[in-house]
Amino acid sequence: MNAPEPKKLSSLHLGDHACFSVRSRKEQVLVTSEFIRIGLERNESCLFLGDPVLVAKVADALSDAGVDLRGEAQRGALLLRSERDYLVDGRLESKAMVVCLLKAVSEAVKAGFAGLRATGDVLWELGTEVDVRTLLEYEPALDAAFVGKKFLGLCQYKENSFSPKYLRNMLLSHPKVVTDGNVHQENRYYKCVESFDKLDYRNLPLNEMYAALK
Repeated sequence: MNAPEPKKLSSLHLGDHACFSVRSRKEQVLVTSEFIRIGLERNESCLFLGDPVLVAKVADALSDAGVDLRGEAQRGALLLRSERDYLVDGRLESKAMVVCLLKAVSEAVKAGFAGLRATGDVLWELGTEVDVRTLLEYEPALDAAFVGKKFLGLCQYKENSFSPKYLRNMLLSHPKVVTDGNVHQENRYYKCVESFDKLDYRNLPLNEMYAALK
């Protein structure tokens, strides 16, 4: 795999909803840290949700890039979190998560930030009671709730943690896609719907779907 080119992440802006197809831990740290660094430069409040080890690695990468971790955290611009206090009985509920994010956007704007930039490891976000079917409700709900809002969401899906079926659903539910550090602004497969059961492309090989992105 070629090295990611995170500078292309600068093409994502408030109002975008994208997914990041993660192929390695190294790539995840690199893209996540650059995504956050860009947000800090744009005066956006930046939220990252991930497991403790991943959060620590992202923090180290940001520090190496010259980010003042303590200063940015104190002013509310940098939120690196492993806590999952948004969970309901150990699992993610789409409505509760959307409400939590809407509140965070409102708080960020009131605090003087341009908006909220959020990214997270989806598998970690699901909680201790992992049910990937929740994502079939969550992603379309996220799309519908944040239209016109000062919010940028980048959902991280590790390719080795999801079946091809759910990775296809990932592509179907995000207007923009990040692969190998490249931002594909036109996702031809994107369909903002409440159910994916009857959609086309269910049996199309994933590598063909990725290759068709622009």
